[in-house]
Amino acid sequence: MLKIRNMRVEDVETVARMVALDHDNNQEKGYREAREHTLDHLKIVPQHCYVVENDDKQIIAAMVLHRKIRFLKSKIFT
Repeated sequence: MLKIRNMRVEDVETVARMVALDHDNNQEKGYREAREHTLDHLKIVPQHCYVVENDDKQIIAAMVLHRKIRFLKSKIFT
């Protein structure tokens, strides 16, 4: 059975290796960028960072939720 839990700092290495190619075509450069990006998310919004583990407690997926922010345009009347 799969388990979703909050991401921890010790998960960052695994997550960065998993998503490295999403950040750059070069595996090592992508890993470095993904690691830094994931650590940033953990510092800023740790409550929105999750991993999915299988029965063997291996991370098989990661989720970082971005909340939707709406910006209202205002008109200045003169």
